[in-house]
Amino acid sequence: ALSFAPTDAKFATCSDDKTVRVWDFKTQKEDAKLDGHGWDVKCVCWHPQKSLLASGSKDRIVKLWNPRTGKCIVSLESHKHTVNHVEWNRNGKWLLTASRDQQCKLFDIRMINEELDAYFHESEVTSLAWHPIHEDMFASGDKFGHLYVLSFRAFRLFISFHTLIQILLENRTIENTRRSCK
Repeated sequence: ALSFAPTDAKFATCSDDKTVRVWDFKTQKEDAKLDGHGWDVKCVCWHPQKSLLASGSKDRIVKLWNPRTGKCIVSLESHKHTVNHVEWNRNGKWLLTASRDQQCKLFDIRMINEELDAYFHESEVTSLAWHPIHEDMFASGDKFGHLYVLSFRAFRLFISFHTLIQILLENRTIENTRRSCK
């Protein structure tokens, strides 16, 4: 995985050698090597406003890093299996994680609290995306192609796109199904 800093001057990569590396975009040289994970690092994401990186690994740990010093600030040991994806919200307050343990977790980094443990996938969660306008809404996808859209403030599942396909096949309306998801 690869993630650019908000300034576009740096980017971070992760790899199976248990490291996250920070690179200078202009010089194309390595600035820092972040060691600390116990297994392959599967994902990395740069904070949208700060000099802060999040990484997830096969060791089940999410780490927050200071890319300038190369030091780990905190380790979040909340998942039971490989962390496949980490994603900052645009406001920079929340970090969303996805794992092979079929869970999405939401952390409020202002207090390093786990705010939400969403367990509705039936297989490993492989992808995450925040909604571009509604800051409390995100989508998650699993290895079987199921996609869920959730508002964490309302703790409400809006729609499963697996359900949407069933709706279309059965000629039901989305509005009737939306009522049944409440």
